[in-house]
Amino acid sequence: MYKANRFFTIIIILFISVAIMGSCGGGGGESSRGGDGGGSGGGTDNTTQYFPAIYSTYKVKTQAKSTITIGGNTSTVSSTIYQWVNGEENISGVNCKKVYTSDNDFYQTYKSSNDIAYGISYVAFLNGEMRTYAGDTEMKSGSVSRTYFVPYSIAYISNMQLGKQYIHHYEVSYGSTILYTIDTIIEMIGYEDVATSFGTFLNCLKWKMINIIDGYSQPAVIIWNAKGLGTVKSVTKGTDFETTVEQLSTFY
Repeated sequence: MYKANRFFTIIIILFISVAIMGSCGGGGGESSRGGDGGGSGGGTDNTTQYFPAIYSTYKVKTQAKSTITIGGNTSTVSSTIYQWVNGEENISGVNCKKVYTSDNDFYQTYKSSNDIAYGISYVAFLNGEMRTYAGDTEMKSGSVSRTYFVPYSIAYISNMQLGKQYIHHYEVSYGSTILYTIDTIIEMIGYEDVATSFGTFLNCLKWKMINIIDGYSQPAVIIWNAKGLGTVKSVTKGTDFETTVEQLSTFY
């Protein structure tokens, strides 16, 4: 059984999967990227450089190609996602960066929705974890719907270790109502080259994320991150579907 999610949870997953984007700099465009940080033992690897740093001038454009197969029928969707930081806000005693998401352009509202203006994530990097404390769905009418992640959700953990699972439990709440609970399991698989529609990326960090929502395990997401670029590919396989997302991020 797969648990239905609210809109903002989709935005958070977008932030985790489509926009687990890059490290603290660099841009896209090269067809192959080397890596000198691949490890093969059971020790701690410097995996932080494969993941995003959310800084005050963070601004990134991600081109994505999604291939979805359901019941033997395959369709492909191309999209462009824009993300940028615009200020900070204290959530639960933590100063968080406000990360805006749109499919239109930087500082523009969603073009694919008649009602929704932005998705806004409140994120902070603490104790080696990229955490999200809350998320807003801001409507074009000006109204805002806020979802809280208690104590917080995790997008990634720096310095993963091969063979070690990281498990984090949190609640998703709307106002005083707990919508559901989530256990996120993160596990590093290793390093390998990966070919995508945007080119071949060398020595990518390969890792896995599983969300268990109200006790129901969701399909595992296998993710490849290129050093300096972040996520370049992810694959989700369910019992009756498969989704592959290929992407390339450009930083400004």
